[in-house]
Amino acid sequence: MNDKLNVNLGKDSYPIIWRDTLDSLKEEIEKYSKNYEKTALLTNVKVYKIYEKEIKKIFSKAHVIILPDGEKTKSLKTIENVSSNLLKAAFTRNTLLIGLGGGVIGDINGFVASIYMRGISFIQIPTTLLSMVDSSVGGKTGVNLPEGKNMIGTFQQPKAVFIIPYFLKTLPARERKCGLAEAIKSALLMNKSLFYYIEQNKEKIIANDLSAMKYLSKESVAIKAAVVEKDEKEKLLRGILNLGHTLAHAIESYYEYKAIKHGEAVSIGLAFAAFFSYRQGILDNKLWLKIFNLLQTLGMPCTIKDLPAKKRAPRPEELVDMMKKDKKNRESEIYFVMLKNIGEYLLPRPVDQKIITKSLKEFYKI
Repeated sequence: MNDKLNVNLGKDSYPIIWRDTLDSLKEEIEKYSKNYEKTALLTNVKVYKIYEKEIKKIFSKAHVIILPDGEKTKSLKTIENVSSNLLKAAFTRNTLLIGLGGGVIGDINGFVASIYMRGISFIQIPTTLLSMVDSSVGGKTGVNLPEGKNMIGTFQQPKAVFIIPYFLKTLPARERKCGLAEAIKSALLMNKSLFYYIEQNKEKIIANDLSAMKYLSKESVAIKAAVVEKDEKEKLLRGILNLGHTLAHAIESYYEYKAIKHGEAVSIGLAFAAFFSYRQGILDNKLWLKIFNLLQTLGMPCTIKDLPAKKRAPRPEELVDMMKKDKKNRESEIYFVMLKNIGEYLLPRPVDQKIITKSLKEFYKI
């Protein structure tokens, strides 16, 4: 595949560019930032600590804003603080905001850019596998409320996305597995060959082989870009990207965005989505087991027993109540994405809460 992919959205079109070195990233940033009066870089303490030297070199002219790490940072208070920081530093509409980090930084970066002075330009530079295969692309931004994940946000497309697999060298194995969950989600939806690539290259993936990671990024992003081009504002088709997320968001909310990471919750959500599809007579039993076995072989959480022990496991009824708050639902009906095959999906559809509760109780026994 080419090292550049365009997301075609008319006037909001933008390129996704893969680069292998940080030196080449510096060239790209200089090319984009010369069109703006000022540039600001948004990152977190963890990324800054690891790459301080490189950040000072690549973003030498940027105003740097460093945020705490973690899902708790995705709050309206953070949005206010970042906006105030920009205003105090005299940033105008002719500003380029650059997000360097994982999904949390990407969400905050896009959200601030979409509302600061009613909109400024921004670029995403993902540093985690999850953001390289999913969250940095598509223009969805958001912050959490205590009642639910990403309940406040906007649709705002970046000017460009730069993906540098080199950043994965310092990414912990736990975080890589989080990203792998999103790559498997993409494969399950629309790319059977990607699923089998992951299955056949488990050793490379576990060993963090950068060529394998780049392949996962390209294939996953191509799927997401194709979906976003057809349904940018999530009227229907884009809802398929919620595969595994209906349960995942409920799990995250139950644990108050602590103890369990988004990708870990998604992994369990994917296992349940496959199981649920099987129990509804839509997915063959052998395929559900194939999906489950791949998740297990990769060392990813995929059962209720894998939930954090710091708090009692949520009851099925509690999770269903939380699922009802998902923003993709309509009229309190729970919309669920199911699988017909590996690489084939059913569009989101309302499912009776009693049926989901029954299947969850069965899933708890696995």
